[in-house]
Amino acid sequence: MVSPQAYKAKLMLIEIGEDPLTGRNTTPIRVSHVSAVLSFSECSLRQYHFVNRVMSWGEAQRYCRENHTDLTTVNNMIDLKNIMNTVNNQTVWIGLHKMNNITWRWSLGDPAFYIDEHKTWHQAQSYCRENHTDLASVRNITENEKIRNLTKNHKAWIGLFRDSWVWSDNSSSSFRNWNIDEPNFPGVENCTSLTTKGTWINSKCEDKFPFVCHNDKLVLFRENGTGALEHCRSIQMDLVCVESEEIQRGVMNVMKDTSTSEVWLGLRHSCVVGIWFWVSGEIMCYQKWAEGNGTGEEDCSDGGRAAAIQTGPDHTWISLPGSR
Repeated sequence: MVSPQAYKAKLMLIEIGEDPLTGRNTTPIRVSHVSAVLSFSECSLRQYHFVNRVMSWGEAQRYCRENHTDLTTVNNMIDLKNIMNTVNNQTVWIGLHKMNNITWRWSLGDPAFYIDEHKTWHQAQSYCRENHTDLASVRNITENEKIRNLTKNHKAWIGLFRDSWVWSDNSSSSFRNWNIDEPNFPGVENCTSLTTKGTWINSKCEDKFPFVCHNDKLVLFRENGTGALEHCRSIQMDLVCVESEEIQRGVMNVMKDTSTSEVWLGLRHSCVVGIWFWVSGEIMCYQKWAEGNGTGEEDCSDGGRAAAIQTGPDHTWISLPGSR
C-alpha cells in the first residue's frame, strides 16, 4: 500500500443522478484541478496561497477568483493557524465582508460538555474553542433534549448568534476571531483583515493589503455508482473519505451545488468481514449514519454496499446498493 504521507491525490464527490437524454451520469457539475500531498488521517480540504501584492479587498477577491478559488474562508482555529503560517507576519485580507442583511448562524460546535461557569457569550465561545471544539449547535429535537438534560434546566449559552458578515465564497462558516472591540465603524469598514496576532479587524475595503487565496480540493461530478471509483482514479482523483467533522462540513459546503438527494462517498462495505472501510484503505472511525443505516447487518445479495451522504438538513449517511 502506498504510504499516506506520500500519496498524491485529489478528493472527489460523485453526485448520484441520471442524464435524462443519454441515461448516463457523465455531465460534470464542478471541476477543480488542485492536487496536494495528503495524509489520510489528517486531510486538509484547502490549499492556501499567500499573495504578497497589495490590493484593495475587491481587487484581491477578483485576483483569487481568476487564479484560484476565492479569498480564503476560515472555518476554525486549525485553518487560522495554517493561514498564519503562510502570511509572513503581515496583515492580510481574508474573505469575510459585511452585508446589509442580518442572519442567525451557528458557531459550528457539537454538543458534548456542560461548563458550570458564568461567562459572556464571547468568553464562552473562546473557552469552548480552546478546550473543546466549539459552543454547541442544536440540529434537532434529540440534541435539544440532550443539552437540556446536561444543563439541568439552567440557562446556558449555545452556539447560535446573529450577524451580517458573510464569506466571499458564500460558505456557511460562522467561525469568527475578532479582536477586542471589533468590528466597529459600521457602514464604513466593511471588509476583514487578519492581523499579525491572528485576530481580525474590520477595515475600509479600499485599503491596500496582501491577501490569502484558497483552492478547494473537493469537487462534484455527475456519475452513477457503478464505475464511480474507477472513473475518479482514472483522472488521478479519489472518492472522498470523511474522516472528521471538519471534512464532513467541507463536503456539506460543496454539496450546495447538487440537484440530487444523495451524493456518493468513498465508503464501502466488505461482505466478507462485515465492516465498513474507506477506499483509501482506512477503517472507519468518524461516522454520521442516518438511523437504521450502517450499524447493522447489511444485505449483500445485490453484490455489495456503498455509502452516500444525503442532501437534507442533517447530511447523514445512508447505505445503498453499490450497483445503483
